[in-house]
Amino acid sequence: MPRPIRDLLNDLNTIYSEVPAFECKPDCSACCGPVQWSLIEEVNIQRYLNQKHMKMRIKKLVSLDDPICPYVNAEHKCDIYPVRPLLCRVFGVLNNFRLVCPFMPAKQTLPDEKWKEWQSRIHKLDEQVPKSVKDRAMRRREKNEPS
Repeated sequence: MPRPIRDLLNDLNTIYSEVPAFECKPDCSACCGPVQWSLIEEVNIQRYLNQKHMKMRIKKLVSLDDPICPYVNAEHKCDIYPVRPLLCRVFGVLNNFRLVCPFMPAKQTLPDEKWKEWQSRIHKLDEQVPKSVKDRAMRRREKNEPS
């Protein structure tokens, strides 16, 4: 059953608030590779971009030689940091060898089960996104899809 986007975004932010803080090495974007996000996270990112008068950036991964997120700017900072997806937030705080930061030790780490729980909760939020919002997101993706 669809719920108001405002409520879904509040629930998303509740999930995000459960992720321990991790302080990245200054001016580092080494972990900022291609990132998948959920529909509700995309809605969250799009709202943020609209407020900042920025456009959604879609980058097709052509080669693993250049696996950089399209939101990393020239100063190696994240343009969507306040609304970054869950995957970006958990980097450095999970006991997962692929998500361990080689430059900064984590103050707190969590088991992978926590990641799975958060993903499951976000997936449930996606299922509640109104059809009109889903349709808009699909049109936006088609319009912005790089060739």
